[in-house]
Amino acid sequence: MSKVGKSEVRVDAFDKVTGRTKYYEDRVPACALYARIKHAEKAHAVVAAVDTSAAARIPGVVKILTCFDVPDIPFPTAGHPWSMDPGHQDVADRRLLNRHVRYWGDDVAVVIAESELAAVQGVRALKVEYEELPFVLDVQEAMQPGAPVLHEAYPDNVLKHTELRKGDYQAATQKPGLVKVEGWYYRPTVQHCHI
Repeated sequence: MSKVGKSEVRVDAFDKVTGRTKYYEDRVPACALYARIKHAEKAHAVVAAVDTSAAARIPGVVKILTCFDVPDIPFPTAGHPWSMDPGHQDVADRRLLNRHVRYWGDDVAVVIAESELAAVQGVRALKVEYEELPFVLDVQEAMQPGAPVLHEAYPDNVLKHTELRKGDYQAATQKPGLVKVEGWYYRPTVQHCHI
């Protein structure tokens, strides 16, 4: 039975258009606290200090945690941290809040407050001092000798070499009519762990 080209009555349509549907925000308990993250405003740096005094004076702010307050327990980002193959494990270079900022937007502090407004105002009131480090925006440049180092254990910024072989390359290159294409090809970053 095909539905293509036919109107379908949605069971949730009436409640959504009349405003009766309850979403997550509608179900938050009145006593819930709000947390907002302070993101780094440098591409590559070390956090030298975080002044929380102005944020702490904002009514409704309950707690402020900085990169200096959280345990120094590194973990890998979403990927393969539990693989038994060491070559398949991600680099455990993240902390809950990061002192070594590796990209613009890295997490450096969090404000916990009684309202979303107070949490946002608290984040805006935080003053972060950075020791700026050099950075590069090109992958090839990042692998050159003397390039700024992102991961201390990988001074050349190469975390892993991988190789995929299928078939006989040498035999394939000897076939008549072979067309050789060389160049650099770029594609956008794809994150396979959305949900």
